[in-house]
Amino acid sequence: MKLKRLFLAFLGLGALIACSDDQSEIDSSAYQQIEARLSITATTRDRVTKTVTEEDPEAGTRNEQAIKSLTAIAFYEDGTYANMKTVEEDGIDKVEDLVVKVKALKAGDVSETKLKVVLLANRWDITAPASLAGLKESTMHNLENYTFEGVNSTKQSQYLPMSSPILEVTGLVAGTEYDNWIEKDNNVVPVKNANNMKVTISSDKVTETTELYSTSEDDKIPLQRYLARIQLEKISTNFTGHQMSFTLTKVSVANASNYSLYYGADGSQNGLQYVNGANKVGGYEVTPIPAFYRGYPATIDRKDYYLAQGGEPVSFLCKNYAGIRLSETPTTFKDATISTSQGSYPMAQFYVFEFGSYAIGKVSADGSAAAPVNGTNEIYTTLIITGNLKAGSIDKGERSFRIPIRHSDTEFGVKRNYIYKVEAVLTGEGSANPDETLLNANVSFTVKVVDWNVIKQVEDDVN
Repeated sequence: MKLKRLFLAFLGLGALIACSDDQSEIDSSAYQQIEARLSITATTRDRVTKTVTEEDPEAGTRNEQAIKSLTAIAFYEDGTYANMKTVEEDGIDKVEDLVVKVKALKAGDVSETKLKVVLLANRWDITAPASLAGLKESTMHNLENYTFEGVNSTKQSQYLPMSSPILEVTGLVAGTEYDNWIEKDNNVVPVKNANNMKVTISSDKVTETTELYSTSEDDKIPLQRYLARIQLEKISTNFTGHQMSFTLTKVSVANASNYSLYYGADGSQNGLQYVNGANKVGGYEVTPIPAFYRGYPATIDRKDYYLAQGGEPVSFLCKNYAGIRLSETPTTFKDATISTSQGSYPMAQFYVFEFGSYAIGKVSADGSAAAPVNGTNEIYTTLIITGNLKAGSIDKGERSFRIPIRHSDTEFGVKRNYIYKVEAVLTGEGSANPDETLLNANVSFTVKVVDWNVIKQVEDDVN
């Protein structure tokens, strides 16, 4: 009997322990979808280190940094849409109180919900995407909305589109009495809404402090422009024989993509590559066309397939000159983005969307016939130098020189948020047709790639 009583006692003790263990486990049904608030501050003064050359990064003008509209979009970990908020105001740099639903037992608890958040600047036409994948596949177009003259005019009429990296956010405090400030490097700082005091989190417990929160410049989310800037900085001639001379009349850009992805499929910030003659950009169906813009020529006389077929030429990708007689002494141009820049003439400067080298499709101008065997199957965003050539007293007419813009020896094409500074020396006769390469159409050039990276606002900046 005594053994039996001891056995029953052990059974009772085991039952108590089991009940205690069960009570320590939280029933999943106890979790609620509770509102949480997100706030985020942006800056165009990015301090990343990704310069391609030894040259210092350039700030650009205040107008090139200007933010007039800022949109924050939040997605859940699986990519489904959570919420978005847009704020419009001159000089706006933050979006506050974006409300999302997070999983928690009660307000004031730290949620296990993970979010992905992006910031978009100066994108007035953005609508709520169904998912993060949908945003990545979305495109922007209409390069004519981002002209150098429109952005840098005294009365700014155009603003450069920008974006943040995709931020991965965890550690959010649930409840509307708290605000979760998202900082650079995915850091989250929760604060009490009533007094803006920081709170500390220990073992998922939230404790208010007496430290007032403010976002430092270093903690703001950096934005990158969706465009690159191409400019001709210096030009000279080095002809041999025949008393040759060249008078510069225009500088233009061809093969400027009219589309850009918001984000690449892998989450990176990648531009589009367009197969000419098709209505697909980077594999995605898009409208409207044209896929490319060019400043010159007015029509393409198809020869060697260096120029992408597009719409009518556009004036904002062409800089005309009254006639600059070039010589072996370099002609320099004044950079409109730097007030201390020295130059004899206004510089040709253009904005273009990111674009890598890509197959042109090898179709004829009317899309009906294949290109000749010697035709190129790759195109690049290209700077074209055009003017009148003379050999002694013989007028040889209008000639052009093509300069393909490449990011480096291993990375072809132009990338967003970089400046491509071109210096050219004309050594041959050029070509009467910009789409044709002749044996003596030589030009020697260098392209300096500079990080368009705003470290600080300096007094020398224009506007």
